[in-house]
Amino acid sequence: HYMSLRDLATLTMRIYQEFPQYAHYFSMTEFTYGKVTQPNRHPLIRGHYDGVVGGKTGHTNEGGYGVVAMVKRDHRRLIVVVNKAKTPAQRMKTVTSLLDYGFKNYKKLVLFNRNQELAKLPVWLGLKENVGVAPNQQIALNVTAGVSMEDVVVKIKFLNPIKAPIYKGTKVADLIIEVKGYRDFQYPLFAQENIGTVGILEKISRTSKHKFNNFINKYF
Repeated sequence: HYMSLRDLATLTMRIYQEFPQYAHYFSMTEFTYGKVTQPNRHPLIRGHYDGVVGGKTGHTNEGGYGVVAMVKRDHRRLIVVVNKAKTPAQRMKTVTSLLDYGFKNYKKLVLFNRNQELAKLPVWLGLKENVGVAPNQQIALNVTAGVSMEDVVVKIKFLNPIKAPIYKGTKVADLIIEVKGYRDFQYPLFAQENIGTVGILEKISRTSKHKFNNFINKYF
């Protein structure tokens, strides 16, 4: 199976997010094993490109010259993947042009922080009537410089109500972000606490009240 350019970008992002203890290997200027020292051939590292974090180069006869690069400036990171360049010089020109364009014409729009409670959603047959939900990651978008918060609509999609028992860290909803001029973005939301189920007598009582109220609303 072949990896797409998106796959390479996703893999790079996950390495830096989930395995930061290994990230420094990608930015080393050289590495010595035994008595052999190998220089880092990454063009951005060798060229001291502003903000370069690291990445990986590659070359095959079919794919040409390729590179994965991550660059960080002012708390903002961009990842670029280039392939099928005919020469190393063309690869360098392409990747730097894309990064320069990205930093100049796009901005980071931070919407929510990791573990920030976004809402309390109703619970059915639980020891509590509501459960707080939050993302397990910072939610930030790279958007064109002209986009503002007025162009963003946020919605929460969930099964209403959420049935108890609920366990902390369980996915119970989805956050839908609509940005004018962009596709919709979707992120999982997780329960922030454990919520047990009510006893059998309380369960019967609540279920009976629910059925009675539905009957009244339907026929009267």
